[in-house]
Amino acid sequence: MLEDGGATITGYVGEPPVDLVIPGQLGGYPVVSIAEEAFIRRHEIIGVTLPGSLVVIGDFAFENCASLSSIHMPDGIIDIGRNAFSLCRALTSVKIPDTVVRIGDDAFTSAGLSSINIPAGVTNIGDNPFAWCKELSAIEVDPGNPVYVSVEGVLFDRHQNMLVSFPCGQSSQTYAVPQGTLVIGNRAFWGCYVLAEIIIPEGVTSIGSNAFLSCRGLTSVRIPGSVVSIDQNFAYYGQKFALNNYPNLILTVVEGSFAEEYAQEYEIPYVFMAE
Repeated sequence: MLEDGGATITGYVGEPPVDLVIPGQLGGYPVVSIAEEAFIRRHEIIGVTLPGSLVVIGDFAFENCASLSSIHMPDGIIDIGRNAFSLCRALTSVKIPDTVVRIGDDAFTSAGLSSINIPAGVTNIGDNPFAWCKELSAIEVDPGNPVYVSVEGVLFDRHQNMLVSFPCGQSSQTYAVPQGTLVIGNRAFWGCYVLAEIIIPEGVTSIGSNAFLSCRGLTSVRIPGSVVSIDQNFAYYGQKFALNNYPNLILTVVEGSFAEEYAQEYEIPYVFMAE
């Protein structure tokens, strides 16, 4: 497909090769993008080499390519789309090019990543792109990045106001969110099944959508009185808290707080915080 002087790869006719090489040109036009869902669920693909002309990897472009274990992404790529490599469980490592500016929502969710380093040029990261990466114990960020920072392996914005992504491969069962944090981002702890206790400090005002989704080992979340907003999808898709998925979870809240009202509304067991 041609658009604005560049070519977009929309898929592969027939069975793709095990080692897929995306050409740099089509019909004399530079290949600048891979379309949405172009190679979704193409389980035959083991390796992918992308051309230096490429700028955009579309949403869901390689989602659920279950055998994909290596991908070469050259400098020049600016945008990695939403769910671009989600469910690529054989993909244990990837080098994000220095030219990348944006990483979309859930870009690597449930991938097999054991390490990741975010370059200095990435200034736009969507909702937890590294959720449910069970082997990922730390998210590293280039010290020169002006927007994001890694704090003991956890991804925050540079000012440490928002917790963006907690790596699911961390072995500790307890995590105390650092003082100074204001927001727990959408899906920030998604899939962190090892965690049993999360301590949220005074000062946090908002807990995002599905922040604790599939954290089935949780037994305790401590929510301070400063929290005035909790998304209805606190820990599960749908409007009602699915207690059967979190059989041992008890919230610790301040009496008369928003968190107490929330727990009552969604029928989540809770106790009051000791004064």
